[in-house]
Amino acid sequence: MRASKVDEIVASDDSPFVAVVDIDCNVSIWNLSTGRKISEFRSFWDIGGQRLAISKDGSRCAVGAWNRYGITMHDTTQGRILWQRKELKKVQSMKFSRYLSALFAEIDMRAFHIVDTESGETLEKMRGIEGICESPFEKIELLERKSAGLEIVEFDSKTTIFKIARMSFAVLDALFTKRSVVVWESGHYPETTQSISCYSLKDGDLIWRYQVPKDSLLRGLGYRQSSAELLAIKDYKTLLTFDESDGKLRKEIPIGDAGRSAFAIGGSLLVTWTGKVHDTITGRTVLNLEFPLMRSDKDTEITG
Repeated sequence: MRASKVDEIVASDDSPFVAVVDIDCNVSIWNLSTGRKISEFRSFWDIGGQRLAISKDGSRCAVGAWNRYGITMHDTTQGRILWQRKELKKVQSMKFSRYLSALFAEIDMRAFHIVDTESGETLEKMRGIEGICESPFEKIELLERKSAGLEIVEFDSKTTIFKIARMSFAVLDALFTKRSVVVWESGHYPETTQSISCYSLKDGDLIWRYQVPKDSLLRGLGYRQSSAELLAIKDYKTLLTFDESDGKLRKEIPIGDAGRSAFAIGGSLLVTWTGKVHDTITGRTVLNLEFPLMRSDKDTEITG
């Protein structure tokens, strides 16, 4: 049963800040270095998709809606609305760029928008693109194309380095390490299950693939830079760690209720929807944040 009102958690790339939105459309910003809440404010958000994003320095928070309100950009210290693009409806996912002062926004059945963080103006529309993932280690990126699979390209020149064939109908997430790109896919249930595939950045060859057992489900993908380990959440309650070089499963750590979660600070921490923050090496709880919890047993089961 659902334990928390929290429905999305996102972590900043280069700072200790996380943003959280609950089912009542309340957004809160937290500092993991101190365990304190920085601000809380209401915004225009709809459940479903990935409609919450926080900038790499933690100063901006973008909130997306499916129906009326499009994309709203907030200052994180006070929650002030900096700009709003109501016409950009049916937001599916959002993410701040590492290398541009811009927000990546996937809009259902429309072009992928690259939006200026300061002004809210659209800098570029990219047709046929469903997602962009940038490497934190060098200026390359993964482009998820609707009909042509995945491409690893140089960020500035947009030259294709190599292509990756899609293994299923949906890419759930992707990330870069210093030596590889890792792709998490949905599979074709019940014939095939979810998978995590690791490809070499040198030549695009497959290094290893982890096939999720049929009775299990993954939720979330991360990378702990300090130990070069891939991270994933299994069945909303177990932290998995994989060796980057060969994909061998190193640890399975029980962490309790992780119905919604996010990896933070270089993969060293895992923030869960009950407010517990776990060390990803030991699984130990290192912080307890006061996230809004459900008050009764009239909760609904997690569906995605």
